[in-house]
Amino acid sequence: MTEFRYHKTGLFYAQISEEAKTLGVNELKELGAQEIQLDYRGVLFHADMVTLFKIVYRSRLFSRFLAPLHRFDALSEDMLYQRIKTMKWEEIIKPGQTFAIFANVGNSKINHSRFAAQKMKDSIWDRLREKRGERPDIDTKNPDVWLNLFINKNKATVSLDLSGGSHHKRGYRQESVDAPLM
Repeated sequence: MTEFRYHKTGLFYAQISEEAKTLGVNELKELGAQEIQLDYRGVLFHADMVTLFKIVYRSRLFSRFLAPLHRFDALSEDMLYQRIKTMKWEEIIKPGQTFAIFANVGNSKINHSRFAAQKMKDSIWDRLREKRGERPDIDTKNPDVWLNLFINKNKATVSLDLSGGSHHKRGYRQESVDAPLM
């Protein structure tokens, strides 16, 4: 199995609003995170896997938790495509699973989030088609695997979203009923 960036470093990223960062840092400390540092749009922290799962499960303040898989220069769309294609997606996306990509870009030569996500999707599809002879489906509402692409100052970080989507929706309206007609 491939050792991804978070395996090597124990470093994770937690997304939170600017206004709640101080509260978030305190929550992470209470839940056992180490070496906590404020970062752009969130908080970086170190944790072992047991502590990480506890944080993801018990956190009340953070919207997403990301496990960085790979970080690299992304000076062009082609470079982004090629670098993502070298990643071992067959170890992350199993046959029959769906995935979704959420991308944010800023201060970079690649300046359109949706286009960057499209390039990443194409790269993953092409790799998995070459490796398995099939490509996974996209499901933007309820995917099996949530991926995050963040490009800032021409550096791309590809992460696995550990939260299963935005954390604020955990358990929200899992069952519904028809609305009454008036």
